[in-house]
Amino acid sequence: MVTRPGKLPESYGQTRVVVLPIHPYLVHVYWEIAPDCVEENLKRLPEVDRPPQPSLRFYDVTYIDFDGTNAHSWFDVEIDLWAGNWYVELWS
Repeated sequence: MVTRPGKLPESYGQTRVVVLPIHPYLVHVYWEIAPDCVEENLKRLPEVDRPPQPSLRFYDVTYIDFDGTNAHSWFDVEIDLWAGNWYVELWS
């Protein structure tokens, strides 16, 4: 009897972000944001005319003990939250 593999679910209902290095200046980021997490966080934001823009923030913490405030530099990459993945070029 041959068993067929089951279909993978579109989501697992868990919030997570994973960063995979491709080479020193390129990473692939993929994520899943649980729907209730999005709703919960949107409720905490003040009323605005337009929805907030999701983004990924990257810090340069080369050779430091990072405490959340002492990065050498940082940059944001605006993303489409529902895309689920993004390639990001890092510092050169």
